[in-house]
Amino acid sequence: MYDDAPFGKYAGGIAPVKRKDALRLDGMTPVAYKGDRPYIFISYAHKDSEIVLPIISRLQRDGYRVWYDEGIVPGSNWDEYISMHLDRCCNVLSFLSKAYVKSQNCRDELALSRKKSKPINVVYIDDVQLSPGMRMRYGRIQALFMTGMEEEAFFARLAQTEAMQAARG
Repeated sequence: MYDDAPFGKYAGGIAPVKRKDALRLDGMTPVAYKGDRPYIFISYAHKDSEIVLPIISRLQRDGYRVWYDEGIVPGSNWDEYISMHLDRCCNVLSFLSKAYVKSQNCRDELALSRKKSKPINVVYIDDVQLSPGMRMRYGRIQALFMTGMEEEAFFARLAQTEAMQAARG
């Protein structure tokens, strides 16, 4: 499906998790962090789940506390829950893609992260052109480009980020 998929295979050698399979109980779908310690907030487009969920799993195996929207309690107010978790996180890890920049929810998460002065790590998971407004706001943020990057090099670069380290251990 992805000829130029990041790492040339899926993160950690895990097969892709499609949205319809997200509730599998085989241990491959990551569980959102619950607790009071610093954690990473994952901002991504659901259309990119087959790339992002294995990365979340790998981060968790590497000892990082990670929260993403699978941790939203059913029936809760989505906007309030997202805002609350952005308030409490120590870092936002945004996976930018064509689907991400088209999603108003993703754009809102990124804008709110900036407004709350949260450290933001941007990862481009495909070749995407930012709108002029997004380019102005986020073009200055140092980013990682996954396409063509070796898996271990990618995770090593992420681990160098001070804000990421606050959510580890």
